Amino acid sequence: MSAGLPSGGCQGAVPPLRWEVEVLRSDPGTVHGRPLPTDGRRHLTVVKPTTPAVVLGSTQADDLVLPGHARVRRRGGGGAVWVEPGVGWFELFVPAGDPLWTADVGRSFLFAGHLCADVLEPLIGRSLRVHQGRFEPSRWSRLVCFAGAGPGEVFVEGRKLVGLTQRRARAGSRFAGIVYDRWEPERLLDRLRLDVTTRHRAMMDLVPAGIGLGDLSTVAASQAVEHLAANLASSA
Repeated sequence: MSAGLPSGGCQGAVPPLRWEVEVLRSDPGTVHGRPLPTDGRRHLTVVKPTTPAVVLGSTQADDLVLPGHARVRRRGGGGAVWVEPGVGWFELFVPAGDPLWTADVGRSFLFAGHLCADVLEPLIGRSLRVHQGRFEPSRWSRLVCFAGAGPGEVFVEGRKLVGLTQRRARAGSRFAGIVYDRWEPERLLDRLRLDVTTRHRAMMDLVPAGIGLGDLSTVAASQAVEHLAANLASSA
């Protein structure tokens, strides 16, 4: 499996290359509030949320979410995503000094994108593209995660399949990624404070911007993430 190793990583002592894999079942707020690992190891966490929530990017306003809907703030940037039981995400933590870590924020995403593409391509029988360039914003990228094209994000025929965000700290970087069974932007838009015209325009633009794994194959998104975990667990 190609990890898409970035160049320019830190020099010095290299921590163990084994991935610590765990499955975490919890409410989204607790998951996003936990600290980064400090054991110097790589971690993959498969997150299975127990409650629904709109997950806001670090710069989005709290009042973007309509009253009556749970909201959670992540420390990574980007637009909002919708999660609920059955719609989880995965997290890859790389400690500073690891061969996969790099000070170049854009290039730092590439290994995660290549890992996802390497796992997904044989499962769905489609050619996937990992976005290599700088962030390419769209009209709605400040609002919705799947609206833009960020480094390392995975696309099929121009539609986003895997969205990524990153939290960086002295201990290392945590990359969070999400892939949906079905790309249904209305599930998120219906929980955001938008007027009727804005919502309609957003729907028109966002429907063709993303795609779900179930739109491409019979493989469920949860199966794909578990397959990623199994591959990394056996790669030590």
